[in-house]
Amino acid sequence: MTFDGEPPLTLEPRDPSPPRRRMGRKAMLGGVAIACVLGVGLGLAARPQLVTDLMPRTPMKQAAPATPERQMDIVMAELPPAAPLPPGPPLETLPPELAGGPPPPSPPEPLPPLVQPAPQAPIAPEPPWAPEAPVAPEPPGAARPSFDCRNAASLAEEMVCTDAVLAAADRHLARAYRRAERSGAPQEALRADQDAWLAYREEAALRSPRAVAAAYDRRIGELEDIAAGRVRYGRR
Repeated sequence: MTFDGEPPLTLEPRDPSPPRRRMGRKAMLGGVAIACVLGVGLGLAARPQLVTDLMPRTPMKQAAPATPERQMDIVMAELPPAAPLPPGPPLETLPPELAGGPPPPSPPEPLPPLVQPAPQAPIAPEPPWAPEAPVAPEPPGAARPSFDCRNAASLAEEMVCTDAVLAAADRHLARAYRRAERSGAPQEALRADQDAWLAYREEAALRSPRAVAAAYDRRIGELEDIAAGRVRYGRR
């Protein structure tokens, strides 16, 4: 703040006021009592003013123009510079590769080419169905044994299938065996005797076809005697 012809007045910033002390109870009561006394005194002093307000007021003379007061210039003092920061560890900074942001994503890898399956070889068409050639019938009177030669499983059976005389003897023996069964001979005993003869026929086949033929002739005679009731069991 300056006056005419005087140097400017510098206002220094005031220090913050010290913290107020808390008033005690007695001090508070004393302050209230003083305020009451002052109020009563001011009331008594204001009563004459009420009488004067009722009286007519005289016009007031226009006051002479006052001399212009000197203007005051207020200049604010500059704030003190800020205190420097205390020394401490340097601030951490990002590495250059991270300062510029994340790197752009790498382009996706190309997919491997699809492998086309190899073409399959064409399937050859099946040949047209043709009827089987008919089996030539055997001439009448051909020698066939009593069993199926396709199921021949022993040397004696193969020998019977290839020899007409032995095949005829085998058919004759089958008829004699059926007659012996119908005669009432015990089935188990007759079957056991027949199995024993089949084993003897295999032994004869190791010697010669003539030995096999002799075995057939002897077994046919035994079965015919059993069927006629002359003997119960035949013997070789």
